[in-house]
Amino acid sequence: MENLEKIGNLDIPDYLKNFNFKKKVEEKMENMKKLNVVIIGKTGVGKSTLINAIFGQEVAKVGTGKPITQHCESYTIGNSPITIYDSKGIETGEQNLKDLNEIYDLISRQNASNNPDLYIHICWYCVSAEGLRIEPNEISIIKKILDKIPVILVVTQFTGSTDQKEFIAKIRNEFSDNSIDLFPVMALPKISQSEFGDMNIQAHGVEKLIERSYELLPDSVKETFAAYQKVNLQIKIDNARKASIAYAGAVAAAAYQPFPIADAPIMIAIQTGMMVHITASFGINLSSFNFKTVLSGLSGPFAAAVVGRTLVSLIKLIPGIGTVIGGTINAATGGVLTFALANIYIGVLASVSRNNGIIDGQTIIDELKNAAQNINMDEMKKAWNKNKDSYSKSEAEDILNDAKKGLD
Repeated sequence: MENLEKIGNLDIPDYLKNFNFKKKVEEKMENMKKLNVVIIGKTGVGKSTLINAIFGQEVAKVGTGKPITQHCESYTIGNSPITIYDSKGIETGEQNLKDLNEIYDLISRQNASNNPDLYIHICWYCVSAEGLRIEPNEISIIKKILDKIPVILVVTQFTGSTDQKEFIAKIRNEFSDNSIDLFPVMALPKISQSEFGDMNIQAHGVEKLIERSYELLPDSVKETFAAYQKVNLQIKIDNARKASIAYAGAVAAAAYQPFPIADAPIMIAIQTGMMVHITASFGINLSSFNFKTVLSGLSGPFAAAVVGRTLVSLIKLIPGIGTVIGGTINAATGGVLTFALANIYIGVLASVSRNNGIIDGQTIIDELKNAAQNINMDEMKKAWNKNKDSYSKSEAEDILNDAKKGLD
């Protein structure tokens, strides 16, 4: 991003002239906490299909020819900080118990280490609805793993037939003393043949599986999971909104002693950092992302929230705010403006995500302008007042300090 002096007729603050937005987002995503998932199931239950459906891409094996154990290999999701530990070659009968205990020992060993990057955070245990069978050894090992980490029992290839529903009821009965999270899924659409002819089975269940997995994961890795999963958009939205509250709090803290609108680099730095964070939270494909385009879209009625020097003339256009007395930003105004900017930007990225993450320059400008023109600032003020005490004060302080360092 070079020689960015103006957007339309707006002067760009010095802080943004050489700001490499794409690089900042990539760094944010690379620095997300490492997430490790173990997926267990016999050959043919659809583990790879499930993983590919969740993360929207083929998994790449790590260390080909170097399995983690005899019955477990690791894979990464693209260049992400997510590692999948995948059981392989699980047998039946007595050998089944030995194979499963090997994986259980792996979980126990890595979670007892002093390296958080090795911790396995959740287990997806897959059984096939088509096979209509889960062995006693499998029930036993699931209960053992539950003592270590959260487990979700995923019933794959579920078409909803009567015998499959009975199979699920049987499984639940096995865990009557220790409730299990169980989700029947069809990861990909399927044509099922029956005596009545072909029946199209739509993909289903994966979004709820993702929602529950997110709830069960430690807070430290929720952001990683939200960013890289491709199924549940609401999780991305909720995660981005949660993060944005801390940034709005940081602006409010910076504006505790009101500062002149015409000289507000700290607010700009915080809000730009917030947009980086939100973009990373959505896992947006940055190959065609242009931050100048984003600023162009915001140079209409809501440019005030990004380009501080234009705030005096533009803030009058924002319904429910009116004129800022004395040309200064105070804590209340700074917080609500930043919170509103976050909601606008989150809404636009949600729209982009619904369009398979494809970012068209004119489309994003139109989306931003439309969102800015239609935002209800009275509702934003109410929402900010409701949330302004819910963020981590230490996190807001860290954001404020980082913004100050970036301006040095």
